[in-house]
Amino acid sequence: MFMGNVSSIMVSRTGRIAGEAMGAAILMAMPCHAQAQQAADEPIIVTGERADRSIAQTSSSVLVIIDQDLERQPDTDRLDQLLGRAANVTLGSGGQGPTIRGLDTTGVLRDLPAFLGGTRPRTTLIVDGRPVSYNEFVFGAEPLWDVDKVEIFRSPQTTTQGRNSIAGAIFVETAAPEMAWHAGARLIGGNLGTRQISAMATGPVLSDQLAFRVTGDLRRGRTASTLISPIEAVDANSDDFEQLRFKLLATPSAVPDLRLEASYQASHSRAPQIEGIRPPFKDRRDPAATYGIFDISTHALTLRGKWTMDPATEAVATITAGQVDARRYAPPGLGEALNDVTDRNVEFVLRHQGKELDLLVGAAANRVRLQQAIDLSAIGLGTGTFRDLQQSEGIFGELKWQALDRLSVTIGGRYQHDRQHRAGGLLAAAGQLPVNFEERFSAFLPRLSVAFEAGAFATLGISAQRAANPGGATLSPVTGMIDGFDAESLWAYEIFARGELDGPALTYAANLFLYDLRNAQRSVLRAIETPGGTFYFQEAGNVPRAYSQGAELQLAWAVRPDLSLRLSAGLLETRITRTPIDRDILAGSQFQRAPHFTGSAELSWRPAPSVELNFSYWRRSGYFSDDANTPSLRVGSAGALDARVGWQTGDLRLFAFARNVFDRFYLTALFDNGSLATAGDPREYGAGAEFRF
Repeated sequence: MFMGNVSSIMVSRTGRIAGEAMGAAILMAMPCHAQAQQAADEPIIVTGERADRSIAQTSSSVLVIIDQDLERQPDTDRLDQLLGRAANVTLGSGGQGPTIRGLDTTGVLRDLPAFLGGTRPRTTLIVDGRPVSYNEFVFGAEPLWDVDKVEIFRSPQTTTQGRNSIAGAIFVETAAPEMAWHAGARLIGGNLGTRQISAMATGPVLSDQLAFRVTGDLRRGRTASTLISPIEAVDANSDDFEQLRFKLLATPSAVPDLRLEASYQASHSRAPQIEGIRPPFKDRRDPAATYGIFDISTHALTLRGKWTMDPATEAVATITAGQVDARRYAPPGLGEALNDVTDRNVEFVLRHQGKELDLLVGAAANRVRLQQAIDLSAIGLGTGTFRDLQQSEGIFGELKWQALDRLSVTIGGRYQHDRQHRAGGLLAAAGQLPVNFEERFSAFLPRLSVAFEAGAFATLGISAQRAANPGGATLSPVTGMIDGFDAESLWAYEIFARGELDGPALTYAANLFLYDLRNAQRSVLRAIETPGGTFYFQEAGNVPRAYSQGAELQLAWAVRPDLSLRLSAGLLETRITRTPIDRDILAGSQFQRAPHFTGSAELSWRPAPSVELNFSYWRRSGYFSDDANTPSLRVGSAGALDARVGWQTGDLRLFAFARNVFDRFYLTALFDNGSLATAGDPREYGAGAEFRF
């Protein structure tokens, strides 16, 4: 069915969501941690959109988690655990990126087609200024020890980020070196073989001019499901990571307005591609775990410089480089693979803040090289090697005009150019399956927002922007031919509100959004018979029209100095409204992993000055695991309660935690016509000690 114009969509299809969302904006919400944690004179500054803004000044839907939040939840040891609590963000099988507002951040390709196509995600994860690679984002672990801030943008970020950000962007900023001596260490032990040791130290090298910070994090654990795997080289039931980071900060007295920062990070993770289970699912076992185990090693370097030319003008330059070795262990001939990835990124931003006009201009360039090899001989596809070059360049700008005392207008845009060249192929007994394609993509991506400050109790506004994602191609295992898909784009329309209802003690934020998608990249599950058995894969393509609409709502309330409450809710509706043919299997279906409701509540209480209790509960509705809405692949609703207790004495903090306190069993994804699934973690518990001085 034709989707109609945008205004009719907003009225006819969003009426229920809009009414409920705006009416509930002050009652339910996503935890705006920064607002609850910081004093009024210490606002959190959101930096992901390249302009320094407070949360009240940020029109995009963003969740900010700061270091105090992470310290209060020491069992939250990796990024996925934060994403799983965010409204309108849904985790999947572990072999997928999360969905954000119904858009799969993995990209339209995954598993084997993703490898054969050199795919890119729909969301950018940027750690200390460096955009991480696909394998790091989807299969790696991003530890949270000694992290200063995490920003999770649900609104599209292609205007500021360019490629790989149609579904938003995630920024992780680790703690900076300090000119005073500090150190800390943490030990954690728990069930599922959990053992973790973390440490940090920072201090001056040259008084007031040069400082260092060194951080280490090591974790060992076991999978929550028992995987019986024919892979002998590695343990299929291990879930491990380690990370070492070294940072330098220079503020030379000879150039007092210059700030230079360098960081080097080495990390390694190893875990199964998914923790699969087979019927009966509650046994949490897979006696035939033939999927892979990913071993990922990363070396990354970031150089950043900021020069404050005058109190109103500054220039920021960022240069990053990364080397990633991602190895997929698998049974012989079932996808043993090597991925050698190098990335380079350069960005320059100039900012000027005036009385009535704020100006931002910038340019960025990115290059990623892949050298890949794979063995698919057990399913009759032979072995293959591939070379891939992905390049992106963009120029962007933004102008904010203070039209009236309380009314501001912001216009911006980006011109983006992307290129991918991929060559190689598979050599099978039946012959060669060659790959040689080059794709180019260019787009202008405008953005407009208008904000009105109605006083301390409310900032109201509207925004509109265009976002886009390049097309691509993969090698079809069925036909042996190149299977291409076109670029997708969307117009995003949002209404936003920010404010305080009882001074800084009670803050709220709300975003109501509509995405009008054109040429949306979607996928269909296909099955083929091979010498190694039935093989399932995702076939990618485009649908002419689709939409995603909903809201994120948030509330943070400091009830008393010793008691705080946070509530959150996400509402979502998605639909494919027009397909290439009338009887297409995707016609009228919802997006995969797009639950109608996600929500959470968190209570923190200090019954005594040295004791803190923390309880959090999350809930989501059910969803389909595929775009075709196959009934056997529908996942039911789920929810779980987590609890933590901490005791502080001097520089020592002791704590204990339990996740999924009542040991609720729930599925997160279904595959292969329902014969394979993944489940949320069972009850996990542990205790630890942290020492800082």
